[in-house]
Amino acid sequence: MTQFEPIRLEKKPMSLTAFRTLGRSGLIVSPLALGTMTFGTPRWGASDEISESIFHTYVDAGGNFIDTADVYAKGRSEELIGGCFY
Repeated sequence: MTQFEPIRLEKKPMSLTAFRTLGRSGLIVSPLALGTMTFGTPRWGASDEISESIFHTYVDAGGNFIDTADVYAKGRSEELIGGCFY
């Protein structure tokens, strides 16, 4: 009987600039999307100030793939994301 050595995978931090193509769309996106469902919901999510800080940290790290929807925090999430670009 042969014994096998376990494969040891080297853990490397994920780079947000290791862009990938999103399906067949042709869009080039970061490998990790920023989900914004809890942006603008301080009671159970992130306050406006913290949401903005999270957004800028993500973008400064090279991220460009943002998940948002008009139903997240009754639209407040999209208002915050839009305001971060000014």
